Amino acid sequence: AMTHGVFTRGPIELVEYFMESAALETARQVEERHAEFFDSTVSDEERLKKVVELRLRLLVPYIPTWSQAMALGLLPHNVPTTLRNLALLSDEICHAAGRSDTDIRWYTNRSSVLALYSACEVFMLTDTSPDYADTWDF
Repeated sequence: AMTHGVFTRGPIELVEYFMESAALETARQVEERHAEFFDSTVSDEERLKKVVELRLRLLVPYIPTWSQAMALGLLPHNVPTTLRNLALLSDEICHAAGRSDTDIRWYTNRSSVLALYSACEVFMLTDTSPDYADTWDF
């Protein structure tokens, strides 16, 4: 078939493509809605919540199979790329949320954001509430 050889590493390449595309889309939407995200009345916490929700909403069409995508990312030969994508994800969320620390807080912010995002993502996989309302409250 025509697609044979296109994805030499298998379906993980689709997962990686989604993760990279979602990072770009998140950045694009934050830039497009800059006034909403960086209004002086929006707290850092609220801005972070908005960015995380924006990114998680990109997963909605893939929720039925996302646990399989996550499992692919945890296979030993895929872990290095998965970790790189997760680091980029946490960096993008921090940047979009206006976090620009240059000291030790750079690391603690990114690890905290990644833990928060990951917990929300796992919670979302089992959320059956309308429009994932329980995830947004989580």
